[in-house]
Amino acid sequence: MREFLRVYGLILLLVAIGFYIAAQYMAPLPPRTLKLATGVPGGVYAAIGDLYRQSLAEEGVTLELVPTEGTVANLALLSDPASQVDAALVQGGVGDPAALPHLRDLGSLFFEPVWVFVREGSRSRRLTDLAGQRIAVGQAGSGTQVVARQLLSASGVGPEDADLVAIGGGEAAAQLQSGDLDAAFFVSARISPLLAKLAADRDLVLLDFTRAAAFRYALPFLSVVTLPAGTIDLPRDLPRTDVTMVAPAAQLVVREDLHPALVHLLLEAMAKVHGPRQDFAPEGRFPSASLVDFPLDDDAARFLEKGPSFFYRYLPFWVAVWADRLLILLVPVLTLAIPLFRLGPPLYRWQVQRKLYKRYRRLRLIEAAAHQEGSDREALRTDLDRLQGELSRMKIPLAYAEHLYHLRQHIAWVRSQVT
Repeated sequence: MREFLRVYGLILLLVAIGFYIAAQYMAPLPPRTLKLATGVPGGVYAAIGDLYRQSLAEEGVTLELVPTEGTVANLALLSDPASQVDAALVQGGVGDPAALPHLRDLGSLFFEPVWVFVREGSRSRRLTDLAGQRIAVGQAGSGTQVVARQLLSASGVGPEDADLVAIGGGEAAAQLQSGDLDAAFFVSARISPLLAKLAADRDLVLLDFTRAAAFRYALPFLSVVTLPAGTIDLPRDLPRTDVTMVAPAAQLVVREDLHPALVHLLLEAMAKVHGPRQDFAPEGRFPSASLVDFPLDDDAARFLEKGPSFFYRYLPFWVAVWADRLLILLVPVLTLAIPLFRLGPPLYRWQVQRKLYKRYRRLRLIEAAAHQEGSDREALRTDLDRLQGELSRMKIPLAYAEHLYHLRQHIAWVRSQVT
């Protein structure tokens, strides 16, 4: 037993050391709370955040929603460690990966068409025609303002060429209808009641981006989408013709150090919420690895290409988390344990046989002395008796008993030589 424990105890010690080293590189358990920056209360981002919250709650994770003014504010919160915001909904074309290298993209979620309404009397039919007019470009901190300024700049209408008013939503719509504004920009993935109301106003015109491909070339983050005739109100045939629009794509952006398990949970929520058919995209178009501003997270790239991993596909979330952690531990441990345990039997055999080999060494010395003239025969017989006594007290596994009896026969033969 001593030899057994000496060999396999050493192997177990080495495996335990490997287990400990592997544990140092294992990620801790994911937190049970997560903060998501959304957007203005009542907006599309806020509604999506609420859907995410319901999805994560089913897996025992609390999602705290942080309302903001929009995309610019969301990115500012993500870049500020003191805010403790882990993820944010972001409008495409706003983020700068060079300025924010610590952020990662989980994928694009849906198209957000740019709706530009103008007064009918202004006879403006292109963005270039808005020079010298009073234009609502979205409130400060919103993605609407960023993309509106980019579109106007690409059309040759800079801040010095028009009166750009930093308001949006219901306030911009009210001033547009009252005539205090000549045009207004809105960015929305859904045909909201507000947009339907503006489309039904005979004093307003929804601009058709007839040069959408050129805007797509100038601003690569944009996509071209179509609002079919009658989509807003089929009985009243609104709009009366197909309207071509440009659209950035909304994205979910996270800190690069967000726990991989939470990344997976967010990806599952994205697939559940954005996988079905949308107003401007067919079923299965989103979530997507394309149309992203920031480097795609590695786990997100695998998820979007192949779907959930084995554990997350078939096991409850927290069970999958533990299974994933155990796998991380077992792979290096088994890599070390298998060759060590294969080495165990020969090491154990050598430990047992070593005790016999030590006695054989002494027996050979006694035999050599017996052939020398003038050797003390009585002392040699005493050594043989002592060696014989050690063998009688020696505990040898049954599998090695044959070697023990061979040694006893050899002792008897040397005793005859001494005599």
